[in-house]
Amino acid sequence: MSDLKSVLVLASGLSSEREVSLRSGSHVTQALRRAGIEAQQRDADSTLLRDLAQDPPSIVLPLLHGAAGEDGTIKEVLELAGVPYIGAPPAACRAAFDKPTAKEAPRARCTSSKPTSRPG
Repeated sequence: MSDLKSVLVLASGLSSEREVSLRSGSHVTQALRRAGIEAQQRDADSTLLRDLAQDPPSIVLPLLHGAAGEDGTIKEVLELAGVPYIGAPPAACRAAFDKPTAKEAPRARCTSSKPTSRPG
């Protein structure tokens, strides 16, 4: 942990789960601070990339809920910007976010998984 100088917690998003993300981000940021780690929480808004370039954190912890946070999009943006982050890579996020694909992966490896129900 000696190389970990600062953590940027990304919380917010545009989905209906924004408030959940903000609460999660606040709790995680407070816990990191109690552990003696410099941590900041911020919104993933239009100034994010500029701010990351001007004052890069040691690592980003994305806690965005909803599509852009859970489908790998924000992690793709972080990768393109060369910013390290905590979590699964974008392709894994996309596969997990797409529920039928996520259900098919274990079945393809002969692991038990209940079928996905589809409306209609």
